[in-house]
Amino acid sequence: MFVPGFLRPRDTLSDGEVQSGLKWLTREGTASMGYEAITSGGFMAAFAIALGANNTQIGILASLPFLTQPLRIPAVILIERIRNRKLISLLAAIFAQSIWIPIALIPLLIDSPSSVAVFALMAGVAIRSLITPFWSSAWMGWMKDLVPAEIRGRYFARRLAWASAVGMILGLGGAVFVDYWTGRDLDPADAALGYTYVLLVGALLLGISVPFFISKMPEPKMQVDLFDRRSMLASLSEPVKDSNFRQLLIFQSSWALVMNLAIPFFAVYMIKVLGLSVTVVMLLTAVSQISNILFLRVWGGMVDRLGNKVIIRVSSSLYLLVLLGWTFTSMPDRHALTIPMLVAFHILAGIASAGLNVANGTVAMKLARSGHETAYLAAASLAVNFGAGVGPLIGGQFADYFNSRSFKVSLDFISSGEVTGFSPFYLTGFDFLFAIAFVLGVIVLGQLRTVREEGEVDQRQVIDELLAPWRGLSRPMSSVPGFGLISQYPLTYLTRAPIPGFDVAIGVTAYQIADAAGVATRATLRSRTVATRLRVDIAHTVHQMLVATEHAGEHAGEVSRYTVRGAIHAAADASAEMIHVIEAAGYGVMRAVDHLGSDPAAALYGFGYGVAQAASEGDIDPELASEMMNEVAEGMVQSIDDIDAAEARDYIENGMIAAREELEFDSEPGPGSGENG
Repeated sequence: MFVPGFLRPRDTLSDGEVQSGLKWLTREGTASMGYEAITSGGFMAAFAIALGANNTQIGILASLPFLTQPLRIPAVILIERIRNRKLISLLAAIFAQSIWIPIALIPLLIDSPSSVAVFALMAGVAIRSLITPFWSSAWMGWMKDLVPAEIRGRYFARRLAWASAVGMILGLGGAVFVDYWTGRDLDPADAALGYTYVLLVGALLLGISVPFFISKMPEPKMQVDLFDRRSMLASLSEPVKDSNFRQLLIFQSSWALVMNLAIPFFAVYMIKVLGLSVTVVMLLTAVSQISNILFLRVWGGMVDRLGNKVIIRVSSSLYLLVLLGWTFTSMPDRHALTIPMLVAFHILAGIASAGLNVANGTVAMKLARSGHETAYLAAASLAVNFGAGVGPLIGGQFADYFNSRSFKVSLDFISSGEVTGFSPFYLTGFDFLFAIAFVLGVIVLGQLRTVREEGEVDQRQVIDELLAPWRGLSRPMSSVPGFGLISQYPLTYLTRAPIPGFDVAIGVTAYQIADAAGVATRATLRSRTVATRLRVDIAHTVHQMLVATEHAGEHAGEVSRYTVRGAIHAAADASAEMIHVIEAAGYGVMRAVDHLGSDPAAALYGFGYGVAQAASEGDIDPELASEMMNEVAEGMVQSIDDIDAAEARDYIENGMIAAREELEFDSEPGPGSGENG
């Protein structure tokens, strides 16, 4: 079989070829996933509704791309025999992207809305779904060999960010055009034509460019013949025999099923029940994508440093909180808080999905046995897609079943024959889907504990630790509505909340305090009068944070700890003179604490703890940190009457000792000790 040179795998790739391949891979992802914004999710659900689809049919449409995933088995056989993943990916991409053109033309060729038009849409999606398993199976193994492992999390996070940005723009623009088109005085048969124009423009701008980008990417040769000397069944069953990987398969399949009971029907619920326009639905989707973009890079770096499992757990718990919240967006009708709640839930969903996308996309790669990646990744994809395919089918049936049913908890006050009632909890129709998905999700999340990952971090520790490396993110973070509100809650209270997702809020609050100090530091480091300006700015920032926080005096130690830690992180990024930063942070903390009558001893203890913690994270030399503490102690207590410099040094030293013990930190680290930091 003749294969052109540009399609042939290469024995080795130079660094330049890898970097070039990554650039083309980013362009491919931007085009394909950007176009996906109008060929899936809310936009495609609205298109199906315009063609006359009911809940069950929308569930089938959502499940079709996943139910065809067993075709990955023959796809793996084809890949191993041909051993040219680029060729398979290119041909599959050409066919898959071309099918969107006849799908877009359905309103022109068939009367709409009608059952025939819906059937044609389902047939087109089904045909495309038969092709994509070959594309994705070849693609995943190719990407594992092309993208270096040490940057995989960060790279795919950045690629997802670019794709989400393009998808957001295209999806929102398409929704505005569709609402404009349907807002005209049109014959009902022509209402769906607005979707035709949007899909065709997207296909011409992005869809057909995907095969070109794929053709420019190099492919390394496959390393091991998976089926050499073994039967196909034995090869494909190996991931299931691996006990640890099997637990991952069970979790991912179950989680995909539970989430897809509800997620495919978010847009349907907003359009049918809440009466929102397609533009508003896509605006909310854009809000989710913005928060997703802001956090993709954050989660990507954390996956590389902390592992996948803890990010999956934290992000999953946050998504469960979102599912629970959706049940209150109508009681039973749209109310004054509906839109604000939808905005907040889309923000949180974007943050959660960013973590899940990055971590779930790399955990199977990490746990796959070397030389057997194709079978392992195929098994992982089959598990996820099985759950994701079954979920919408069940969800569609549930939506129709519960459409005429409701569950209400009422509080009634009866006086002189008059009844005044209030229903704080009201489930009807789609609300049942969201509630059922939440309950099942809590159960499924427990399954994650059975998965073992090398170097995994305990969640209780990581809620406090995982936000420390989030440097330089103050402006994006502060632009996300809701985080300013979250930061008003005392950290100690949030740790006691038994609701899934609230422990994530604790980490975000800690980041807000640390990063507020970091912002003041970075802004002031540009000035010649570093020490003076730092004192004023940090004191002002901490004072505002404490005043805004109820019972602030009870948390002086925590505020002091996160303030100095955030300031040191920022100073390390800016290559500032660390002694000035620590002096200024100490002065600012003590000034604010003294003004509010907080406990200075607790603040000094927390200050020492924060410095030692920053040292353990590599931002300051531990011995230098101890020396600096002796120098700054006297200045920190100048305005405090009850504590002298010697006592201040003792409190600070005790905090540093406690941090070292809790973090298993050696004050005189030797070579290689950084792995325990």
